[in-house]
Amino acid sequence: MKERAAGAVQSFISLGQLRSGIVALPPLAEQARIVARVAALRALCADLRQRLADRQSVQARLAEELVASVAA
Repeated sequence: MKERAAGAVQSFISLGQLRSGIVALPPLAEQARIVARVAALRALCADLRQRLADRQSVQARLAEELVASVAA
């Protein structure tokens, strides 16, 4: 594609050139493994976000209790 690009400052590939280009894709089994791994990582990230939010909530409550105990 680099060889087919036009333009001196900003290279440009036309839509027709993009449509006629060949893009290599991994086999379906590999695609399925990639999708499964991405799904697992997304679930892990969601779990970590939730755990972080829980810890921040506990930290805020502990700070409030500490301030209340010092003020009392």
